[in-house]
Formats: sequence, structure tokens, C-alpha cells
Amino acid sequence: SDINEEIINFQKENTFKDITNIDYIIGTLENVIEDIRLKFQNNSEIKIIFFTNATIQYVVPKFLDKAFNSLTNIKNKFYFCSSEQFRNTGKKDISFHVKNILWHHDYRKYIEQYDFKIKFYKIQNSGEDKINQNQNFVFSN
Repeated sequence: SDINEEIINFQKENTFKDITNIDYIIGTLENVIEDIRLKFQNNSEIKIIFFTNATIQYVVPKFLDKAFNSLTNIKNKFYFCSSEQFRNTGKKDISFHVKNILWHHDYRKYIEQYDFKIKFYKIQNSGEDKINQNQNFVFSN
């Protein structure tokens, strides 16, 4: 994702300066999911929060499927929070190529396909542009 050491250090020093028991894992979605599964699988008390912001739209559908499938292997309670692009084109495909490395994914369909629980889902109007919308969602296992 777009999160790097600089952003994490800023959050540690500012936003979460009084909270010391937060672990941060940085990397590709697949690597983060696997690292989390391995690191926390023996402690079911630990809850996990994933944050992404406008980055999943660059993931090719087969790798997004792989990531969702990997999420099913996490036994810890988790919450996945994201804000991503939504193309209001009327297409029924779960994913379709937009241009270059950009993809549209219907995250609601992915969430439902993998039997996760939708906690929040909202498509936000982008004003004059009726095609390019924003979808905000939180889901959990």
C-alpha cells in the first residue's frame, strides 16, 4: 500500500503517542496478511485493523481474489477499513479493467463472495462526475 516507515513513524509520534501496544506491518497486501496470520495466530485475543486508501484499485483481480482468500485464513477478529474508487458504469462484472494499471472492483461483491460481514458500506457522490464515485467500507470476519 502507500503506507511506509515515514508515515508509520509520524503516526507513532503524533496520533498514537500514548498507545504503545500497536504493531505495524508494512508491505504488499498478500505479505501483510501472511505476516499477520503467522505473528498472531496463537493469540486469539489480538484484534487486527487493516487500513487501505485508494490502493486496491491497482490490484489485478486474480491477486485480489488471492488476498480475500488469504483473509479467510486469519482466525483473529479483524476489521478491514478502506476508501476506494467506484466506477458507476452500470457494468455487472465484479472487476473490470479501466486503463493502464487501474481496475474497478465491486468490493461489496468480493466481501459477500468470501462471507465476510459488512459493517459499513457507502458509495459517496463525487459531485458533477457521475461515473467516478467513491466507496467506503468496513468489513470483518
